[in-house]
Amino acid sequence: AWPAVALVLGALDESDARVRPILDAPGALRQTLARAAGSALRQLGQAGPIAVFVDDAQWADQASLDALEMCTLEGTPAPVWVCVAALPSLLELRPMWGERAGRAGQYAIGPLPPAPMSQLALELLRPVEFVPEPVVARLLEMTQGVPLYMVELVQALRTAGAIRRHRGTEEWYVAADEIPHVAPGAPAAALAGHAIAMLPAHLASLAELCAVVGDEIAALEIDAITLSLPTDEAS
Repeated sequence: AWPAVALVLGALDESDARVRPILDAPGALRQTLARAAGSALRQLGQAGPIAVFVDDAQWADQASLDALEMCTLEGTPAPVWVCVAALPSLLELRPMWGERAGRAGQYAIGPLPPAPMSQLALELLRPVEFVPEPVVARLLEMTQGVPLYMVELVQALRTAGAIRRHRGTEEWYVAADEIPHVAPGAPAAALAGHAIAMLPAHLASLAELCAVVGDEIAALEIDAITLSLPTDEAS
């Protein structure tokens, strides 16, 4: 399997004769990489129990998902525990994924309850030691139990200067009047805005077009829509 591994790591290129047999056989590259990665994880486990944590697994490539499943196959001698966090779309694409593992379980995680979300808010707002309950309630309303939204919202408050120090003291406070009066869930729009801002202009426009079209998009559909759009001759 080493030529396939060397290829994805950039040590070999596609023109190398040693990788041509793998590239010429349909699906061979994915299967070879999955077996190699799964075997490597099992070998690590033989030296002692290991745990593998994967976040946002809905974005993982198919070979990686196959490897995570293969390293936990029933009868595998090495103790390997894999914890995968993903959106439901992962199981929509791979509904049988994980069922070949020696043991497997699925747990649906909904929005965090108010108590842990409040604790998260207080931790993120440090060095503020006292946050009025109405302020915490407003933050909870805006973030709807999504930890990432809370992180984004508090960061926005810091950027806006809403977390301040009392003049002449070492005490910090949250300027409640600086909290934007926006609809619940608005941090999602901020996250999307940050992601778009990091893209090159041509990719940003493509992302905006895809957002308008919807979740289920084919490349040919995007090509057809792009060709039908009016061209700005001035640009």
